[in-house]
Amino acid sequence: MAKTIAGLYNSFEDAREVRDALVNAGFSRSDISILAANSEDRYKEFVDRAIDESEYDKYYVSADDERSHAAEGAVAGGLIGGAGAAMLAVFIPGIGPFTATGWLLAGLVGLAGGAITGGILGALVDAGIDQDDATVYSEGVRRGYSLVTVRADDNDATRIATIMSKHGAIDTDERADYWTSKGWERDYDASEPVYNLQQIEAERTGYQRYIAEPDANEIVSSANNNNDEQIYYQFGRQLGTRSNGSVSSWEMAEADVRRDWESRYGDDDSTWEDVKDRVRSGWESVKEAFAGDDDFYRQHYMNTYQMGNRGYNYYAPHYHYGYKVATSPAYTNGNDWTIVEPQLRQDWEREYRDQDTTWDDVKAAVRSGWESVKQKVR
Repeated sequence: MAKTIAGLYNSFEDAREVRDALVNAGFSRSDISILAANSEDRYKEFVDRAIDESEYDKYYVSADDERSHAAEGAVAGGLIGGAGAAMLAVFIPGIGPFTATGWLLAGLVGLAGGAITGGILGALVDAGIDQDDATVYSEGVRRGYSLVTVRADDNDATRIATIMSKHGAIDTDERADYWTSKGWERDYDASEPVYNLQQIEAERTGYQRYIAEPDANEIVSSANNNNDEQIYYQFGRQLGTRSNGSVSSWEMAEADVRRDWESRYGDDDSTWEDVKDRVRSGWESVKEAFAGDDDFYRQHYMNTYQMGNRGYNYYAPHYHYGYKVATSPAYTNGNDWTIVEPQLRQDWEREYRDQDTTWDDVKAAVRSGWESVKQKVR
């Protein structure tokens, strides 16, 4: 029995890589499709040509229940845009510009021409994707992610899903949780336009912050359950992580932690004396975890940086930054530094963009912190 396997990717380049990996694994290119919003013509270098509105009827014909997709046959035969077209552009009125390659282009043409209703969600459901999953995929495409879909027999589904996951398919459950935390109601509004480039950047940055401080999310969850003790403990963990090893003792940190607490929870009934012990417990739980590797980091500093004019305390936050991200959900599936470094560098530059430090100055420290964690789990 045939089914459709789908995955969202952070970029079109990632989507192309997984498509190539699937082809190299023996799956037919004609069964693989990529769909992405072409906000502000961001993928113009990949677009072979745009499909004109006058061509919609020519390439999409809605028939009986079995549905005959003229565009699907045209794509498979290389007729739209010329043989071997890498990417084709379609504008969907009221939603925005899209690019697609492969068999799903038929649904996109049908959507643009009015043969399919319900926006991208309608096109994906029409392609055989479960509606709940299609809702998340549709929202992801609207927010600037790239969707890869593969048609396959049941006995190939697990292998395909494994390849797609290995090549960076995002955790859609976690991403949906993030969107929900920002007000998304887990539905897809076909009238909402695709994100522009500024909104896409804000989406990526917001998500990185969301996962870089998971304890902050746990605080919200705990608050909803009126679990005050957990709130205090997780607040301490959050502040302990944020200090990145630059403060060595609770006595040195308490005044700053108290100010943070009072600025956030000063209107609550609890006083600092009421909560201090639980906050300290959370703070010290993080510091104890970091302390186990501190000697390792100091030795690395002696071997790598001692001949320079900066002391260990300059590099300490970056050793602990590497430690922190290595244990975050965004990076737990990757052990190869050469693969994760480009994305990790982007995340680091966002977090430290206001400081007089460059990536090349501290990269070795971040990598040392990263590998101190990864070597333990290999």
